[in-house]
Amino acid sequence: MREELGDLYGLALCGGRVPWKNEENLAVQDWQNAFFELVIQPYTIALNFSQICAPKSRLVALSSISSNYGGSTTSRHYGAAKAALESSFYGLSRKLAYEEICVNIVRAGFILTPQQTTGRSPQEIDDRIQKIPFGRAGNPEEVANAFEFLFGKQSAFITGQCITVSGGD
Repeated sequence: MREELGDLYGLALCGGRVPWKNEENLAVQDWQNAFFELVIQPYTIALNFSQICAPKSRLVALSSISSNYGGSTTSRHYGAAKAALESSFYGLSRKLAYEEICVNIVRAGFILTPQQTTGRSPQEIDDRIQKIPFGRAGNPEEVANAFEFLFGKQSAFITGQCITVSGGD
């Protein structure tokens, strides 16, 4: 990879989806799939990146406010997986701190994207937005700004931290 791309200084891990499913209908396989996609894959990628990256590199993972409250009745497995992702990245930040590789998390709230709006009625979206203290949904650029900060020079002494972008939610 280094031969092809040169020195690697940063990795943003923003993969994963919200596998909406009512908690009464969750099977063991649903939990396993969520943990594989949202914890095991990103952690493995991050660990491998840390072994080949340039000195003082950055790793930033996208999480969700659902890690704080355990998800909803349709995202319980997702919330648990995001909490596990955060815990594993905190541990990785401690391991890599001695190499000055910064490992951080951006925790997003309700961001107006197709993932949040597909399958929801306008009323359901409005009801969700009404729960946000700012009274509006976030936009992708606001989440991107947190990533930009964590990849910038001004965050060179920040590791093992989580920036929440949620309008107070």
